[in-house]
Amino acid sequence: MKKLNIEQMTFTDARHLPIVKQYAKRINLVETINRLVDSQIDLSPGMAILAMVLDTISGRTPLYRLAEFFEEKDTELLLGSAIEPGRCSSCSF
Repeated sequence: MKKLNIEQMTFTDARHLPIVKQYAKRINLVETINRLVDSQIDLSPGMAILAMVLDTISGRTPLYRLAEFFEEKDTELLLGSAIEPGRCSSCSF
């Protein structure tokens, strides 16, 4: 069995955000918004709204720092796919 090298790992606290993500999935938040909003931004409108909801519920207030919020977060866990934090900056309104 290989020994894990924890020096190369980054640990972050997701707290309640995976629960919020699962609730958003249950109510089809991303799909509903994508169906209603026609957009050509890099990130789908539904995914952008989910990112903003998670950021807001986490207690942060400035949405213009959305990319900073996701820099040390597991976007695959929270958004459902591995998204580079820089892509979230294109959805800051």
